[in-house]
Amino acid sequence: MRNQLLTIRGLRAVESAFQAQNPGQSLMARAGEAAARWVRELTGERPDPILVLVGPGNNGGDALVCARELMALGYGCVCVGQPATEWTPADAQAAHAAFIAAGGVLHPDIPETSSYRFSLIIDGLFGIGLNQPLSATYAAWVEAANTLSLLDDIPLLALDIASGLNSDTGLAQDICVTATHTLTFIANKPGLLTADGPDHSGEVQVCDLDIDPALLTLALDNEAGNLNDPNLWADDLPQRALNANKGDAGSAGLLGGSPSMTGALILAARSALHSGAGRVYAAALGNAQSGAPMLDPLQPEIMFRDPASLREAPLTALGVGPGLGRSDVSRAVLASALDFEGPLVLDADALVLLPTLLDAVQQRHEPTLLTPHPGEAAALLCTDIPSIEANRIQAACDIAAKYHATVVLKGCGSIIATPDGRWWINTTGNPGMATAGMGDVLTGITTALLAQGMAPEQALCAAVWLHGAAADVCVESGNLPKLGPLGLTASEVILAARTLLNALI
Repeated sequence: MRNQLLTIRGLRAVESAFQAQNPGQSLMARAGEAAARWVRELTGERPDPILVLVGPGNNGGDALVCARELMALGYGCVCVGQPATEWTPADAQAAHAAFIAAGGVLHPDIPETSSYRFSLIIDGLFGIGLNQPLSATYAAWVEAANTLSLLDDIPLLALDIASGLNSDTGLAQDICVTATHTLTFIANKPGLLTADGPDHSGEVQVCDLDIDPALLTLALDNEAGNLNDPNLWADDLPQRALNANKGDAGSAGLLGGSPSMTGALILAARSALHSGAGRVYAAALGNAQSGAPMLDPLQPEIMFRDPASLREAPLTALGVGPGLGRSDVSRAVLASALDFEGPLVLDADALVLLPTLLDAVQQRHEPTLLTPHPGEAAALLCTDIPSIEANRIQAACDIAAKYHATVVLKGCGSIIATPDGRWWINTTGNPGMATAGMGDVLTGITTALLAQGMAPEQALCAAVWLHGAAADVCVESGNLPKLGPLGLTASEVILAARTLLNALI
């Protein structure tokens, strides 16, 4: 269950089941004690006091239990928060009382920082239940904590989730804690891993609070997802017999390349070739219109065809979209491609045109895979980009259901979703991938894995992981010169993806 991701509804179901099964036991006590242990690892024997921001609910209770445990071990804690009221949850009221009884003092505001040199800041203001903007007081504390952490290089530990960050969507409020570390409880949360989440969560550590793993299965259908991890698909990667020939490794077709956009098609074709396809065929609309023969001098292994004759090749998978364009000719080419009797990957302009061919894509009997970025996702759902980013998981699932397709919604924490509502979040990749051509490389990898016989779900999860991990290798190249994030190119990712793919088989 280590890769499971729970939404707020799923977490509430697990918490309720735990309390029913363990009356009298407190998850808050377990969380606060676990936080204290983690603080000791972060700070070691540093003598400087710890600033603890205490909220009005259960997250604040976690922080007070943590502070009381640390005080008992000799740590100095400067706790800032409001006194408990009749609206404070019962467990949090008990944590307040125990903290005060242990000699703790709850300060009404952050003391003058000239009086202290803090070794750590703990964010215990708000957890997964926050559903409104921070009040002026709490917003001021968050801004002060962020400034202290940044200017004085002080670690900032968020308990469960950074205050102001949505646990389900990863959307951050205008004022939100920017943690260097997050200790999250029970299970990982999607909001830590997608959209704004990674920018506000820092290093994430999951503490399951010793909850029976069987209770996690009580999360409602579609209220639990998973991390995209090689353990899910590595055994399904293409394997070659010693007596294999190029026909056994499949034939990938790539279709696109309108005038002035043939580079996108070439990137996709090169990517497919380096991802193991036995043969790669490419058809460029620009080539068809000019009548000129086409060749990739750096990869002469790629066989170029006229779009009209591409289907005569023995294709075992087809990718359509890189550089396709949005003309009437492009739409006609896409309409014809939807009749392809094999796995079909659609990207880029093909996705923008697809809503006009909804019936045709819904009636396909072979697997369809869609790889939109948020702008293309907005076109697929006939909405705008902010609506997509407001709930990336829901958007990906909606696209998958509408188009009867396996989908990846690209971006920070890419979401892979299936028509039956299952979803995964991918955590490989970095900002260096925000450059032209990266999506074309993903199309090539995905088409190649499908051509070699991988099932759609496994192929897309593998391709997305490899694509991001290859970019990470380029950026984190050890003793070699770093290739990014600034200036990283799609072409450089292709060869790194090949190396990773071969390391996994």
